[in-house]
Amino acid sequence: MSEKGQPSPNKACSPAEEAASENAPLSDVQSSRERLGDHLDNISLLGDLNTNAETRELLQSLLQKCLLLFDCQSGSIFLLDKETGDLELAAAEGPKGKSLLGVRQRLGTGVAGTVAQTREGVFVEDIDQSDEFESRDSDRYETNSFASVPILHQGELLGVLSLCDKRSGQSFDAADVGRMLAISGFSAGSVHQAQQHDALRDFNVELHRQLDNAFAELQRTNQELARLTNFNESILASITMGVVAFDDNYRLTFHNPPARSILGIDPTGELDPALRNLSIVCDGLEWDGVLDAVVRDGRVIHCSNADYLPEREGLPPDRRVLDISVSPLRDGRGRISGGVVVAQDVTERVQMEKRLAASERHAVIGKLAARVAHELNNPLDGILRFINLSIALKDDDDPTREYLVESKKGLERMVGIVSSLLEFSRSTYPARAETSINEVIHDAAQTIRHRLDQQGIELIHDLDDGLPEMQCGELIQVFLNLIKNACDAMKDGGKLTFRSRMQDDTILVTVSDTGCGMPPDVVERAFDPFFTTKNTGEGTGLGLAICHDIVEKHGGSISVQTNQGEGTTFTITIPAS
Repeated sequence: MSEKGQPSPNKACSPAEEAASENAPLSDVQSSRERLGDHLDNISLLGDLNTNAETRELLQSLLQKCLLLFDCQSGSIFLLDKETGDLELAAAEGPKGKSLLGVRQRLGTGVAGTVAQTREGVFVEDIDQSDEFESRDSDRYETNSFASVPILHQGELLGVLSLCDKRSGQSFDAADVGRMLAISGFSAGSVHQAQQHDALRDFNVELHRQLDNAFAELQRTNQELARLTNFNESILASITMGVVAFDDNYRLTFHNPPARSILGIDPTGELDPALRNLSIVCDGLEWDGVLDAVVRDGRVIHCSNADYLPEREGLPPDRRVLDISVSPLRDGRGRISGGVVVAQDVTERVQMEKRLAASERHAVIGKLAARVAHELNNPLDGILRFINLSIALKDDDDPTREYLVESKKGLERMVGIVSSLLEFSRSTYPARAETSINEVIHDAAQTIRHRLDQQGIELIHDLDDGLPEMQCGELIQVFLNLIKNACDAMKDGGKLTFRSRMQDDTILVTVSDTGCGMPPDVVERAFDPFFTTKNTGEGTGLGLAICHDIVEKHGGSISVQTNQGEGTTFTITIPAS
C-alpha cells in the first residue's frame, strides 16, 4: 500500500469503467490498521451479512454497507473468474453503475486489474495528477479521488473492492485504505463461503438436470424396450410356427401359443418332461439324441418326420407331419446356454403334395389311356362291323353263328373298357364350385410356398380384385405346374410374378419368372406330351401338356414367351363366361 504525499484533484476513478487514476501504494498497512481503533465499531455493521445468500446478492449488500461506512456515492466489486483469469464486475453502485455489471477487465490493466495483480491496496487523491493511471473523460463522478483494495481469503485472491465519490468531497487517504482492507479481510470468508454455496448450488442444479435427463432417457429406453418386447412377443404369437426355448438342463424357458398345439406342450403341466418326451424321430435320431447333439455338440439339426408317415391316402387323426429345426442358444460369451426349437405343422402340405403326386400319376394314366383308347377304337370298330356282317350272313342254325355272337359280346366289352378309359382321362380334374381365379392362384402359391422360400424366390401378386367368379378350381393344377417349372428355372432365387386382368369378357393371367428361359427349339415342343428337358426321373413331360388340356377345357388358351437367360412368361386367357 502506498500513499501520495501531495494531494491532486481527481476526475474519474471508477473500476467499473476500468478507470485510471494516480496510484499511491500503502507501505505500512499494519500501522494503518492500528489507527482503526476508532472505526472497529463501524465494521461491526457488517455482521448481519447473509452468508446463505447468493454471491452477487451478498456482494451487493457488502458494497452498500461500505458506501454507508465511508459515506460514498459510488463503488464496485470485481470478482476473479478462475477459469479465464479475468475480473468480472459483480456489484456496482453509482450513476449507470449497475448497467456495467458483467464488464470484464484483465489483470494488470486499469485500477482494479493492477490491485488484483499486486494484491496491494491503493488510493488516488487526484486522477488528473496521476502518473500511473490515465484520466478519463467522464462526468459520472463528483470527485477525482478513489480507493481500491483486494479481497483475499487465506492468501487466495477473490476480487477487488473499490470506492469513490465521498459525499464530503474529501480525498481518500491511507487510513481509508486500511479500513477497507480490514473490511475486505473481514468479509472475505463470507464471500468465499457464498461462492462455495453458489458452486454447490450450481453443482446440485446440474446434477439434478443430468439426473432428470438420465431418468427421462431411462424412461424412453424402458418404453422402447417394452415396445420392442411387445412387438417381438406379438410376432412370436402371430406366426404359425411353434417356437420353444430351453436351457442347458432342457427346462423350457419360453414357448409361443402355436407351440402348444404343434408340439403338444401343456403350459399348465410339467414343462421339462413335455419337452424331452416328445415322440419325434429326426433323421434317424431319437428326440433325446437331438437335444443332446444341440446342447453338447452345438449342432444345428433340421429334420422332418414326413418319412415315417404310412404310405396311404390321408393321415390318421393322431399323426402329424412336423418340419423341425433345432439350434443351440448361446449367451453373450458364445457359450451354449440351451437351445431353440422351431416347429411347423406341414401335415396339410404333405397331404396336398401326395394328392398332387397322385394327380400327376392319374394324369399320366389318363394320357396313356387316351392314347390306348384312340389306337384301339378304330381296329375294334372295324372288327365289330365285320362280325356283324358275318352274323347277318349266317343262318340261325349255323353252328358258327353262335361263335360269332360270343365274339361280338367280347368285342362289345372291350369297347366298353376303351370308353371307360376315355371317360377316365377326361375326368382327371373334377369340377368345383364357382370361385375367383385369384383365390385359386393364392391356393396354388400357398401349396408350394415352402419351396419358394427355400430357394429364395420372391413371390409377387399383382391381381385385379374385380374378376368375376367362375368354375375354375381345376386351374390350380395349371398354376402348380407353372410354379414348379419356375422353381426349376430359378434354382438360385429370383422373382415369380402373377398378374390377373379383365380384358373385355376375357380373364387374362400371366405367370412370369426371371429364370434361365428356354431356347427356341424347346419352346416349339413345350406343350407336347412326354417331351421334357429334365433328367431321367425328374419329370414326365406331361406338366405343360396337362396345363394345355385344362385351359382348353375351359375354352381358353395358353402361350409362352421366353428368351434364353432372360426369363419366361406364360399367358393364359379364359372366357369369363
